[in-house]
Parts: sequence; C-alpha cells; structure tokens
Amino acid sequence: MTYSDSGRVIVAIDGDNTLATLQKLSEDIGGKKIDLVELIKFVVNGSKPVDIFMYISVEDDGSWPTGLHGFAYALKQQGIRIIPVPKIIVGTNEGRPVRKGYEDLEVMLEILEYNETQYDRLVLFAGDSDFARFAGIMRKRGIRVEVATQNANTNDWLLKECNLYYNLRELIKEHPELIRG
Repeated sequence: MTYSDSGRVIVAIDGDNTLATLQKLSEDIGGKKIDLVELIKFVVNGSKPVDIFMYISVEDDGSWPTGLHGFAYALKQQGIRIIPVPKIIVGTNEGRPVRKGYEDLEVMLEILEYNETQYDRLVLFAGDSDFARFAGIMRKRGIRVEVATQNANTNDWLLKECNLYYNLRELIKEHPELIRG
C-alpha cells in the first residue's frame, strides 16, 4: 500500500504508559528529565499536527495522581489536549476494589472521531497489545502508523502492525537535546 505524506499527523498519547516509560528512561540517565514536547516535535519531523492529545487515568472521584496535575497543566500550555479518564472498578483483591484505567480504548475512539481525509499519519505513544489490531486496521485504511515507546515494553504484534517504530531509549541516547537538565 502507498501512503501519502501531506504532513497531516495526529499524535495520540497513552498517558499512563508513556509517563511510566519516560520515568524509567529518566532513572536510567541519572534522573535527568526527558522533554515530552521536544520528543513529539522530533517524531513529527516538521509536520504540523492536526491534534496532539493525551489520555490520563484519574481516580473515580476525578482526583489526579500525585504530581501529575502540574505536569498535565504544563503540557496543556504547550498545546497538548489532556483528557482525564476516571478509573473503573474491575474487581476486588482481598476485599479492596481494584481500579483500572481504560484510556487505551478512549485513545482509539478519539482517533476514530477524525475523518481519514483529515490526516494520513498517526503517531502513537503507546506500546501495549491493546493497540496492535487497531494499528493494523488503520494501516488498511491508508493511514501510516508510527509507534513511539521503549523496546522493553513494546508488544511484538504492535511492532508488526506499525509502519515505523521509534525506540525511545535509543532516540534519547542519539539525541541529547531531548533531555532537560
């Protein structure tokens, strides 16, 4: 299949997984912070995104995890749409409710809200298998699918379904300008 390259790109971020990945990578480089905004600019490579959004799990009462609200506000100031998704109770463990975010589904639904004539490239900051079939479907529709995450957490099926994979661990080693401080 031939993919067009109009420069119309959507950047979709699975917030919980991406933030955990960035935190792990930060620890691996001595606690220096990785600049998510610069990382996004790098992978879109000069294209002007149609939309950049991140879904983040919040508690069912709407409260944010410790330290995340300020980070989300800073990203919002940079033009990234932040969409909080309340966690739902999926069961119990020793009598306590077990809560889980379902932002993967929300990310996919958000992308489907766009007409495929509005974009021709999708950059997913995600790495789990929940996105694999979705990536394959988008490719069949003529959308170029690129995945950005660290190799250790990336599902093999997802890697097979995407057109391009950005290994964030390698990208950060090769491009120190993506690191703050």
